[in-house]
Amino acid sequence: VNVTSAEKAALSPIVGEFVYDTDLSSLQRYNGSNWVSVASGYGLVSVNDSSGIPAYYTDLQSAINASSADDEISIHSDLTLTSEVTITKRLRIAMNGNTITFNSATNGNTIDIVYTGSNGIFTFTGGGKIVRTGGTSSIANSLCIYRYTSDTLDLGSTQLINDFGTCIYALLGDVFNGKFWGEGTTVAATPANFYFANIYSNNGHGFYSNENNTFISNSIIYTPNGIGVNGRASARHCKITSGSNGINGCRNDAIGNTINSGGVGVGVGAAGVTVQNNIINSTGIGITSSGTTEIIGNTVTSVASAVYALTGSNIISNPLLKSTGATCVSGSRYGYVINNTIITTSNNSSHHGITTNDSATQHILNNYIEVANVGANAIVESKALTYVFSAGNTFKGMTTPLNLSNGNQQTNAEDSTGSVLIG
Repeated sequence: VNVTSAEKAALSPIVGEFVYDTDLSSLQRYNGSNWVSVASGYGLVSVNDSSGIPAYYTDLQSAINASSADDEISIHSDLTLTSEVTITKRLRIAMNGNTITFNSATNGNTIDIVYTGSNGIFTFTGGGKIVRTGGTSSIANSLCIYRYTSDTLDLGSTQLINDFGTCIYALLGDVFNGKFWGEGTTVAATPANFYFANIYSNNGHGFYSNENNTFISNSIIYTPNGIGVNGRASARHCKITSGSNGINGCRNDAIGNTINSGGVGVGVGAAGVTVQNNIINSTGIGITSSGTTEIIGNTVTSVASAVYALTGSNIISNPLLKSTGATCVSGSRYGYVINNTIITTSNNSSHHGITTNDSATQHILNNYIEVANVGANAIVESKALTYVFSAGNTFKGMTTPLNLSNGNQQTNAEDSTGSVLIG
């Protein structure tokens, strides 16, 4: 219907009705409160209220400002922002396959999500991309998304891309799903646990946190030139491929991961951590600990030592510990090395099965220990006041299995039932 502006103002329209304003030369649609010009931006962004009725806006921030908590905002076209967008309420963002881009030399983020949560879920649906370009490299600035709320964030299949820095810095609530491509440290969390993420860092680390109790779970992390999981964070049931360490300095349990690393597979940064049921292939040390650690159920193949334990009363019990270029289990203090298969494949007389040099009591029991060079030993200790109790072990490949400066402290023999009392 062709109408003048005056005729249009006299109408009693319903939502969705179209007119052509001949005074403005504009095709317009009634959104329930205003006539919106199609040519000037109708269809870029809409807000669906709780009744499902859409209102249309020409820019994302205006739509967000007009929305109420738990409304759905639909993106109908690619958007290029001139400033960061701030969201202060829980919403549902339907990306509909579109891209939101913010290109700026400032420290601003593409999207800030900052509000007090209430155990709800902020969601992105419909794929699409959130892109940040042209900023500064920092884990807390120039982000695709900065998120500070206790509500859960579900990114769905939305991809976050930052061509120079970090994709997301998440505080408080957990984050589910999402694809992350970053040039530097790609994902930062303080504290926020991540689940089902797909993370790629081109020249930095994949997942970072400085909080002890933060972890990433059931995710894929690929960092060809950096660390997979860095800081104090840990990983559970992840696939990690890294050019450097797989998990570095974790202060939380590392469980059920598959790790291929160009450095240390799992580096433990505090006492009380469990490293369990991981499959590790590393060109450095497989697992290293600096405090009391339970290292159990792991399958480790490494160029350097499979396990390097410095301090604490560690428990080491694994189906396979294999080193191709060093002593397999090394360091200073273990506590209990029980029921392991320990193999050293390098033909070097100084590459032993187990070495220890700490003034402590070591129990080395019921292991299969194999070396490649007959001049190597199964177990070596070379420090006074080190007390090694060796019992029930099976040895292969060496001429002298035990090289213990204080001798084997295990003197009790088996009883009639095959049991041995360990000292």
